[in-house]
Amino acid sequence: MKNWVRGGIVAAGIVGLSFFMASTEANEELFQQLKLEGLGVNVNLLKADTQGLVYERNGGLYRFTLNNNLPYKDNLLEDSTMFTYYLVEGGLVYTDIEGNYKSYTFEGGLDKPYLDGNALVVINEGVVTPLLDTDGDGILDEVDNCVNISNKDQSDIDNDGVGTKCDEDIDGDGYSNDLEYAEGTNRYKGSEYPSNVQPDMTTHPVEPPQTNNDIDGDGILNVADNCPTVSNPTQWDNNENGVGNLCDPDIDGDGYSNTVEVEAGSSPWESDSTPEDTNGYVPPKDCNV
Repeated sequence: MKNWVRGGIVAAGIVGLSFFMASTEANEELFQQLKLEGLGVNVNLLKADTQGLVYERNGGLYRFTLNNNLPYKDNLLEDSTMFTYYLVEGGLVYTDIEGNYKSYTFEGGLDKPYLDGNALVVINEGVVTPLLDTDGDGILDEVDNCVNISNKDQSDIDNDGVGTKCDEDIDGDGYSNDLEYAEGTNRYKGSEYPSNVQPDMTTHPVEPPQTNNDIDGDGILNVADNCPTVSNPTQWDNNENGVGNLCDPDIDGDGYSNTVEVEAGSSPWESDSTPEDTNGYVPPKDCNV
């Protein structure tokens, strides 16, 4: 099986894997493909750049890089080494199964405990970064969705990244909690809002749910899917025109349809590969770019 990605090619299969890493974006797409091809869903990407990938799986830390032009997987920390972890600039802080705090820097591979009084810190290249828990709920500020109010459950009803206890618009319907209280509507349900007044937040009232929110069943809702009628969980879009490759009649955006390019022998995936003059005839562009 061969998949084309922006900036490179991923050729993946059950037997083997090879990849060309040309950009951070290509490697992020590669990681999503690797999850589908065998890494599994319980994998978290921690770092992607032109050098490769660093990801966490089952408490272990791993790196995918090119070594002598071949894909190489490196175990940075063994399985189940990390019990909990927190991303910080340049690396991460984690606790082992015994509750000891340690840090790991992506560049230096440093792995040792750091404690400074009651505040946990990680040291990267001499820079000390404190990791605080301002509200004392057991969730470090780095990852707490409500830093100043204790909310150990991290509830976030509207999934906007702001915890319910700190959110001025709990249900994300565009009407503040205060306005909904004054109007007698439910501030916990986005489908219930005061329709007789204008919203006072930056968001807007939610639309009634569609009968089928994910027509092609690829896990991407129709409203956000760049190819809603054909399953494409990777959402690849080579020419960045908002239409996914599987639905785009001109994948590379060069003005020649995929059909014309295949017939002419040029690549529908590369914009600099177009039909050449054959016997004095060049096919006309048949797509709007």
